[in-house]
Amino acid sequence: LKNDFTLLNIGLKKVLKYVQEKKIKFILGSSSWIYDNLNKKILKEEIIKDNLTDYGRAIRVNEEIVLNSKIKAIILRMGIAYGKDMLSNNFLYEILDKLYSGERLLGYEYDVEVPKDYIYINDVIYCINKSFEYFNSINNTEIINVSSAKSTTTNTLINNILLYLNSRLKNYGYKIDEYNFPLNKTDYMRLDISKAKKNLKFKPSIQYSVKSAFS
Repeated sequence: LKNDFTLLNIGLKKVLKYVQEKKIKFILGSSSWIYDNLNKKILKEEIIKDNLTDYGRAIRVNEEIVLNSKIKAIILRMGIAYGKDMLSNNFLYEILDKLYSGERLLGYEYDVEVPKDYIYINDVIYCINKSFEYFNSINNTEIINVSSAKSTTTNTLINNILLYLNSRLKNYGYKIDEYNFPLNKTDYMRLDISKAKKNLKFKPSIQYSVKSAFS
């Protein structure tokens, strides 16, 4: 895994060299995992987190490569994307596949009590397009959070998925066993999207819901 991330870092350096030579507008798709479960209610772009996971470190290294380069760029730190017809390796669909297969999620590799901030895939596309429009207004590389600005724990997500699936399956006389997780109402791990609202004219089109993700 570490070797894979190293290859990504090397690849990024080569891409940036080409970007500089051809004077191309460059938008880096980064991730909110750079905050790595930081125990803060609102996460601003200026926050720096130490003791990152391998994935979090790889993201930070990618951002530092861009920041230390001679080009200007926009770095979009995105929440976990969801939406209809997304790739099967998406985080939400991993959970859904496990539920469909009857696999129990207790002991699942994602901490059920850790909140995440999601973003609708169409909003990601909107922010990328707007970043290209905003690009000429910046003089230096700029980091911008983009998300729904609403936190949801994996715990709550699983319960909501089960409630939604069972509401659809009840007409067929079928029911998936529900978990005994409490519905966690924590409001931590929300990304501050003030810059996205101001500079990209961004407003989350759909606040996260299981129905909008899977229907």
